[in-house]
Amino acid sequence: MPIRLLRHAESHEGDGVGIDCGLTEEGKRQASRLSGHYDLLVLSPMKRCLETVYCSKIKANRTISSDLVREYRISGCDFLDDEPMVCETEDELVARVDRFKALLKEYSEEFNTILVVSHADFIWYLTKKDIGEGNMVGKCTQHCEIIGYL
Repeated sequence: MPIRLLRHAESHEGDGVGIDCGLTEEGKRQASRLSGHYDLLVLSPMKRCLETVYCSKIKANRTISSDLVREYRISGCDFLDDEPMVCETEDELVARVDRFKALLKEYSEEFNTILVVSHADFIWYLTKKDIGEGNMVGKCTQHCEIIGYL
């Protein structure tokens, strides 16, 4: 059962644009090159993920927006409009990732192909593994990069 992870296209994060930033013009061009059809599309409610899908040719039989796959809440652009800016601890993020892994297992029983549109930090934590002596490694993704999961 193919599960793919997609990091959103280039956005205004770090540009001082503020809360829930959208895509840059380059990000829109990057997203326009994406395509594919999936049984299930799970995406972060953050504007940069929604715009990535909107600007792409990605299609899905069913689409779910999930707060579980949003970015690690540690800076201004990681918050939705009108949301209190309360930073998330690493333990809280890890617990959220674990909840999503359980949900993804359920989804994989119902859907043949799944695309998760998310963020660099979330994808890193979702894919992280202990390589010994407490050292963790996850997959670092570029904008619009799609990687396999499991």
